[in-house]
Amino acid sequence: MAGGANPESSSTPGRARPWRFTLVLLGLVLVLVIANIAARMRPPRPNRPARSQARVVEKAPPEAPAKLSFTGSSDKLTNTVVLPTLETTIPAGKSAIWCATLAMAWQEMEKTIYKQRIDFEDGKLGRELSDTPLPALAPAAYYVAAGYFEDGIMDRIRRGMAAKFPVATVPNIDPPPGPRASVAFAYLEASVLFKHQFRHNPEALSFVDSEGRRTPVHAFGIREKDKNRGVDSYRAQVEILFRQGSTFGLDMSKQTETYQVVVARLDRKESLKTMLAEMHKRTIEARLKKARNVLGDESVLLVPAMNWRVEHEFTELRDKHVLNPGFEKDFVYRALQMIQFRLNRKGAEVKSYAHSEWMTNGHDAGPNANFICDGPFLIYLRTRADGRPFFAMWVDNAEVLQRHD
Repeated sequence: MAGGANPESSSTPGRARPWRFTLVLLGLVLVLVIANIAARMRPPRPNRPARSQARVVEKAPPEAPAKLSFTGSSDKLTNTVVLPTLETTIPAGKSAIWCATLAMAWQEMEKTIYKQRIDFEDGKLGRELSDTPLPALAPAAYYVAAGYFEDGIMDRIRRGMAAKFPVATVPNIDPPPGPRASVAFAYLEASVLFKHQFRHNPEALSFVDSEGRRTPVHAFGIREKDKNRGVDSYRAQVEILFRQGSTFGLDMSKQTETYQVVVARLDRKESLKTMLAEMHKRTIEARLKKARNVLGDESVLLVPAMNWRVEHEFTELRDKHVLNPGFEKDFVYRALQMIQFRLNRKGAEVKSYAHSEWMTNGHDAGPNANFICDGPFLIYLRTRADGRPFFAMWVDNAEVLQRHD
């Protein structure tokens, strides 16, 4: 077999080739893996941010100032008054604030202590407080109580408030001097969140008060640059209650179920009750005429933002006597109310308490009209179930509005 080939030696090169190919392939895979890892670790170029990074970095929408524009006693206000009832006359040139907690406390006193309607020395004011229709607030939104100090009424109020409103602060109420002193207490806390948030206006709204003075203020709503936007969201949630010339009424939150926020530009009347009656009348007339009640796709809507807290003592009640037989020696020692109100692009919120101490010896686009509250306007919160307000304010001037610096 001198000229024959060795079978074993001839087969060795054939078996080595697949191993070499496999090693080369593994090397290429390793190079690709290292290159991919290096590419992922390399930071993006300064002028060319990665797509995922561009989505994360988003500018926050502008907001109204969180700081209260006013906080303190009503004695510090010169152009704003706090009213005991909706019927109370509004002084000319003044903004006026009302909340239901005082009437709630008054009627709880009638129910619990006197067990009858109070015949009050100031007959008109007493009748108005007794006759104030209380709104159908959700049970979780309010607390009322009345009783005698010596029977532990303050401990009962603190326990009741802690159970229902654990974050709320209960005011210190000291018993007045004298035997059988009593107190009536009412608290409400209600908010209306817009289903679709409006837009905060970064530019100042020039608010012109009844005296012609201009004040730059923060505002929210639907801006000029929002034309043809929000047709199926924030624009669609506004209902036009009525519109005639420069006067209008708007439901800012027609999709909310329990409470609603209403704003209106209309002529000043002598009282909030008269203005609310005018609102009701015009709303009914507009419905009977089947007027278009939706915003146009290019309508502009701007409302001043608010965030304030005021404390007020009703001196007109102080030292006034009860005239009911058997209670002739009883009189009001003190009546206080606190109201805190916030209104911005997200919604409205009101918190209020009142207490009185008594002693013997609270997509179909309409016309492109604009709705801008750049002058005196009415705002109120009411329950949808019975249409009764629990907060109302005539904004005659910019004293408690959020000024735009």
